[in-house]
Amino acid sequence: MDLIIHEAPKYLKPQGRPVFTMFEFLGEERALEKLGGPGLEPRVIAREEQPFPRIARERLEYIRSLDAEGSLPPGRPTTCSRLVLCGEKT
Repeated sequence: MDLIIHEAPKYLKPQGRPVFTMFEFLGEERALEKLGGPGLEPRVIAREEQPFPRIARERLEYIRSLDAEGSLPPGRPTTCSRLVLCGEKT
């Protein structure tokens, strides 16, 4: 994803934007910073609460080690936010 974000401005027309989905526990702020790095205007365009993914429950300890922003609640989460992010070329 980093390479796509870095290269995107070369291929976008003004007001063009790459759009991504991700789970909030993967780092919303970090993702927005990455989108803003190559000069895109980052923002969250949608947020949806959904059941915590089974595969994530199986790897919860590892995911907690990546959750630098502390978005996961203590214990065993039952839901999580899925985000739709974009970075608009100005």
